[in-house]
Amino acid sequence: MSVPMADSVDLAKTAVNSHRTLPSNAAVQNAIHNYILNLETKLRALNKYIHENPELAYKEHNAHNAICDFLEGLGYQVTRHAYGLKTAFEVISGNGGRTVNFNAEYDALPGIGHACGHNLIATASVTGFIALSYALKQFGIDGRVQLLGTPAEEDGGGKIDLLNAGAYEKVDVSLMMHPMSDAEYTDKGVLGSAGFSSVASYNLQGTYHGVSAHAGATPWEGVNALDALVSAYVNISMLRQQIQPPERIHGAIVEAPKPTSNAIPALTKTEYTARSPTIRGARNLGGRIRRCMEAGALATGCKLDIEEKAGYADLRVNEALCSSFQQQMAANGIKVLKSEGPIAAATDQGNVSYAIPALHASIGIPVDDGSKNHTVGFTKAAGTAVAHERTVVSGKAMAMTGWDVITNDALYEQVKQDFERDRKFSTNAALAAEENFSANYQSLPIVFSRTQGPLSGILKVINISTSTLPPRLSTMATVTQSSSLPSLSFLATIKSSLRVPVRRASETTIKIARKWAYKVKGVPKNKAIVLGAAGNYHGRTPSSANMAMLNYLPWGSSDERLGNMAHTDMGTLTVVFSKSDGLQAMLPGRDERSFIPPRYGHAVVNVGDSLRFLSNGALASSLHRGVPPTDSEGQDKFSGIYFLRPEFGAKYTTHDGKAINSVEWHNQKYALFREDSVDAKQHGAMLAGW
Repeated sequence: MSVPMADSVDLAKTAVNSHRTLPSNAAVQNAIHNYILNLETKLRALNKYIHENPELAYKEHNAHNAICDFLEGLGYQVTRHAYGLKTAFEVISGNGGRTVNFNAEYDALPGIGHACGHNLIATASVTGFIALSYALKQFGIDGRVQLLGTPAEEDGGGKIDLLNAGAYEKVDVSLMMHPMSDAEYTDKGVLGSAGFSSVASYNLQGTYHGVSAHAGATPWEGVNALDALVSAYVNISMLRQQIQPPERIHGAIVEAPKPTSNAIPALTKTEYTARSPTIRGARNLGGRIRRCMEAGALATGCKLDIEEKAGYADLRVNEALCSSFQQQMAANGIKVLKSEGPIAAATDQGNVSYAIPALHASIGIPVDDGSKNHTVGFTKAAGTAVAHERTVVSGKAMAMTGWDVITNDALYEQVKQDFERDRKFSTNAALAAEENFSANYQSLPIVFSRTQGPLSGILKVINISTSTLPPRLSTMATVTQSSSLPSLSFLATIKSSLRVPVRRASETTIKIARKWAYKVKGVPKNKAIVLGAAGNYHGRTPSSANMAMLNYLPWGSSDERLGNMAHTDMGTLTVVFSKSDGLQAMLPGRDERSFIPPRYGHAVVNVGDSLRFLSNGALASSLHRGVPPTDSEGQDKFSGIYFLRPEFGAKYTTHDGKAINSVEWHNQKYALFREDSVDAKQHGAMLAGW
């Protein structure tokens, strides 16, 4: 699923209300004020109910039902359990024009209730939604308003779920606020900020599997999972002194041994979160944490299972939206900053801010002991009448910002320009899009250049890295996948849990059609024909990057079988996303083959002949073969393969000075594999590269 960015908005919207005489802002503000004043008692009751009935992530059933009941009582048609989430909802009002979104959060924290004030966030967004909806209807203005109930901000990322489900596809801007302690703004003479940036996060969960034994009688027979966890904890604690000032690492022991000292613990679990100002930084810090966890397993002999996932993207500030909100708050008698620097917290509104222009304002509320978010003192403050009053004011201000977006063409153009300026040439933006809308694998902290196809990006990476490359660098490694087109257009699941992203939906559709013909309709092998438009050769460009789903039929481990012969790939890079059991590589400086074990969440990259030529031998072709383990010789194997190939006319110079272009090289190697019998010694140089 791909979320359209702001530049894909229908330009007809930019003047959708140009034929109407707009009321003054003062008239709109007055109408909104009176309308909300009449609903004040009901809004306060809704806020109070959510505050007094805290619920954890994805379990906010009471809050979900209470808000839906409130809106239905006002005559709105509400979609409960929206987009496949049991505690999400959606309500849309209005027609035509631009679409303004409000996000309502309502999950609480374990043990301390609404210590982050999400009851106030829900109240502000409900207020903003009904106020803007009323104003558009009252003054006959074209425009759409969406209110999304977004569960699980504290743990899980409901907005990411909704992004993936397409909830924001027709949205032009997204608005929400967050309460903070007003003590944070006292020395600045304000009561909040129209915008602030936040950090990105990355999450890891590790499970250590040991072997239980009697701690007194036979401790040598045990493998201590608690020692592994403690070792990892110490490693990570030492890592903290080496990280950047804005970065944070925090974790918890999720599962500890039973309270007995006479048994070697066989199972422990731990969770860690890495925070950094950027997605790349959070991902890199997560990698360092992973190595600390792996060291604990290595030192103790435990088996370690790690689940990793990118958490929240850093929050991008849209200055035009901030300016509008700042002015609207001032009109309501509250002074706020236009924007401020990053805070150490993370939010899934950050992921939204990479997809569409977004506002994430902060409003200060009085806290008796000066406590900040995620404390018992803040829980109490979030339920006070003063906190509610400031929340309603912020909701009305957001409604007026939404009014500006819908009716003020100049403002909306500036909103889009701010969004595009931040997005342009932004590696972080591309990586955020990759995380939001791609499959269940991870990305390299590099996005290849799009200038002249993937080869230029590869060469840039080589040029950057040559100073650190050892001679004849080992070219078989477990690394993560990278794509020059992070907004992926197609997801497919074929006979496995692997979700395969494909750069060209048409090419994959053809592959699936052929598979359907063979498997379902019984078409003889190699006889399926897919008709297409003349001149439209799917899946091949002068410098091609494409995805294929490969089905390997059952095979044995005999060296006499052609498929088991060692070979190199003809292209530039081949990235294998599925489990590669039985993959062997001849590593530099060794005479024997080494197995390359699959790693969870990672891919295997083969460097091919083309990249060896282009790097003048700095990167060696990967000499590899696939030999199935004994217990899987009779099974089909499915692999998702991502190919990078050079232009067919690209010219190479071989080791002995001969010139050959890529298509000739391709055809010569392919012809060898078409022969009934191949003499490995005779053709070894061609098959294995020079």
